[in-house]
Amino acid sequence: MRFRRRVTKELSCEVGAPAERVFSVFSEVGNHIGRHPFLREIDVHGDRYEDGTRHLEFTAVERIPVAGVPINSRIRARQRIDPAGLWYEVDTWTAPGVVTHQRAVFHDLGDGRTRVAERMTFEANALLIGFTVSQGVAAHERTLAALKEAVENGEP
Repeated sequence: MRFRRRVTKELSCEVGAPAERVFSVFSEVGNHIGRHPFLREIDVHGDRYEDGTRHLEFTAVERIPVAGVPINSRIRARQRIDPAGLWYEVDTWTAPGVVTHQRAVFHDLGDGRTRVAERMTFEANALLIGFTVSQGVAAHERTLAALKEAVENGEP
């Protein structure tokens, strides 16, 4: 663990739509395809409910630019979705030893507005952590903006 680093970042956005609507669009991982800049496809391995929480296991296929060259990456993921609590969590694992944990919480601001608060923790070796954090944060900022626009325009 000595050569591994962990960095936590927080992002948020306000969306002009009710919390339940925003949550339903943002928590559905299929809605991220075409909006997340790297995500190309999702291969679901398991989908079950336990005590009102949905547990989804999948592989995400991403095309990540590394030094200007797009690299295909298969990322194992586990998502827990709690519609009653208006939150979801995603854990991902990819080579070479990159782990992320994401928690998104949806706050009803009243007047049909919602704040999406996302907390992401990235873990990687010391040589990769800077790249992992910068690319991960940039991708999530773009995804939040794209999903916000989609919801406010009545999609999907």
